[in-house]
Amino acid sequence: MKLLFTFLLSLFAWAILGQEIVVSETVQVRADANFEVIGKLKEKTLLFVNKITEFEVIGFNEKMNKVFEKEITLEKRLPKIKHILAPSEEEFVLFYTHREKNHLYLKAHRYDHVANPIDTVIVKDYGNRLSSLNLQVYHSEDKTKVVFYEFDYGKIKDIFVFDTNTMEILWKDDFSEISLNNTQGLDQIVLDNQGDLYLIVAKDNFPSKSKEHYFEVYERQVGNSALAIHKINLEGVLTYDNIFEYDNLNQSLVAGGLYSEKSRGKAQGYYFLSLPKASLGKKTFQQFPFDIAFSEEFLDKTNLKNSNLDDTKINEILFRRDGGILLIGERQKLNRRGGATTSTYYNPNFNGAQDYFFNNMFVFSIHPTGDLHWQKVLHKKQYSYDDDGSFSSYFLMKTPQNIHLIFNDDIKIENTVSAYQIKGNGAVERTSILNTEDQDLQLQFKEAIQISSREMIVASERRNRLRLVKLKF
Repeated sequence: MKLLFTFLLSLFAWAILGQEIVVSETVQVRADANFEVIGKLKEKTLLFVNKITEFEVIGFNEKMNKVFEKEITLEKRLPKIKHILAPSEEEFVLFYTHREKNHLYLKAHRYDHVANPIDTVIVKDYGNRLSSLNLQVYHSEDKTKVVFYEFDYGKIKDIFVFDTNTMEILWKDDFSEISLNNTQGLDQIVLDNQGDLYLIVAKDNFPSKSKEHYFEVYERQVGNSALAIHKINLEGVLTYDNIFEYDNLNQSLVAGGLYSEKSRGKAQGYYFLSLPKASLGKKTFQQFPFDIAFSEEFLDKTNLKNSNLDDTKINEILFRRDGGILLIGERQKLNRRGGATTSTYYNPNFNGAQDYFFNNMFVFSIHPTGDLHWQKVLHKKQYSYDDDGSFSSYFLMKTPQNIHLIFNDDIKIENTVSAYQIKGNGAVERTSILNTEDQDLQLQFKEAIQISSREMIVASERRNRLRLVKLKF
């Protein structure tokens, strides 16, 4: 009763600060189970629970009380979930593979807002194969188009785009003849809302060829089997890190990145690249070096000899309505105790202790011309070990008036959750929005999901007890 009373008092305080916070009933999950918030469908928040051999969908009402639990029936022989998404508030689609009579199939099941089955289709028959299927999946911004492809020995094979509205394949192709640059992690696939696809491959991104560095953009359109190739020069700089996204409002392929001039070991500035769909070869490109004042604030250091940055990653691009962007980055570092320090997060052969650091963030607002509008450094310090950084970093919440970057102040059980509110003119306000003391919550903001224009869901999993926390701004 004391805990309930404390929690109700906290809810009242948080409402005064401008947020409404509701915690769901507890869901017991096995240690080997996976879960994913599907989204909000007709005022119900749906949670998919993958128990490896059993599957269910749990529905929560606005007060985050469970209102239904439904078993999802799939084939009994080795079903593997590949993707799940809700293209509308009416329905969601589940993709999975399974074996039947020695054939490997990719199937799609469509369900209504309370998890009743509507439709089932065989998306692809991969035939009689014994080898595993390294299937990669991405979806468009509006979740109506999904691209699948097999990544095999560094090659893209059997690529196709599926339409969740018609439950049919829009087009299929084979990209195995395209030479990728897998070692630097800069090759990307982008899918627009029409089903057109862009494969971006970094070329000559080496110090010895800095003047020759360029991107090859392969464009595959719906209804046109010819693969268009565009060469985009980077005007004498190397790419340190970047992200490509498609601006569906302004019909442009856009990139924001960090660059260097002589070595890829440190970033010397950032760049903006915009390619209009009508003519991908006509680029808008600008690069800006970091100044000493910015780098000192971002690194929390003084008297720097230069403005170069290391251990810095571009996390996301947020589009402005005028065709500009917000470019958001974060300082991230992994320290392997007893070994080398690196920013590469996954090494299956490393079994030692690992320290994770997720520190300050930056936001650059960039005009569609490529000129800088404003820049901000947002301070935070997060440290954890041997947890894959699961409770670190932040979640970006977009409301009609502002954006909010929400994060754990400290990576521990009893913790304060803070948020940076950023207005369109760059004005920033930091507030504390939640205290998890005595509430047994450990929130994973990196995996949060926005379910409406003003609502988000973040999960807390602790001691096999899962709870969903809804924040409304």
